[in-house]
Amino acid sequence: MSKGSETQAEIIRAAREYVEANGAGDLTLRVLGEQLGMHHTAMYRHFKNKDELLAAVFLQLSGDLLTQNAGIKDPKKRLLALGLEMRKVQARYPELSASLATSSGGGEVGAALQQRILDCLRQMGVSEKNIAVRYQAIESFVNGASYYDFAGAPTHIETRRFRHRGVGDPALDSSTRTDADTERLTEEAFAWGLSALLEQTTL
Repeated sequence: MSKGSETQAEIIRAAREYVEANGAGDLTLRVLGEQLGMHHTAMYRHFKNKDELLAAVFLQLSGDLLTQNAGIKDPKKRLLALGLEMRKVQARYPELSASLATSSGGGEVGAALQQRILDCLRQMGVSEKNIAVRYQAIESFVNGASYYDFAGAPTHIETRRFRHRGVGDPALDSSTRTDADTERLTEEAFAWGLSALLEQTTL
């Protein structure tokens, strides 16, 4: 590993520890640089902004999923498990979700996650002509739905509940009587949506 790669890995490690202890709200490259004994301008040689660093942290947290799901033989089940586990990471670290939308890359871990999805799609028989569209549909659904669901944390469930109940439709009323009901509905809807999307990938 090169000196630059070692330094970048050290920055990501420190940022991950900071986020786990304090959340991402107050994290800045200046704060992290001071913690690491580096001038904050040196931090910009490795990450162009906070969002890029947070995306790298998110993808490192997600990187554990590569080994967790490696034993699942069926590629569709592997993709479903990967999507559900990535959602759990976003639920635990909602402040990191938004960083994915503005980051230009996720380093080796990000590339490995992308390649895992592409490999699963090929194993499912998706043609090379369609693979980019299917990949992006899955990426957009998992990351987009999770960001929408968790961006308003910690009051996102309560907000959704009031929004649903404000419609006055019996189907939504009966499914959102409590915050726990609303959270259950949200997770069930995500799992159903991802399963339905994966069922369509080879069409």
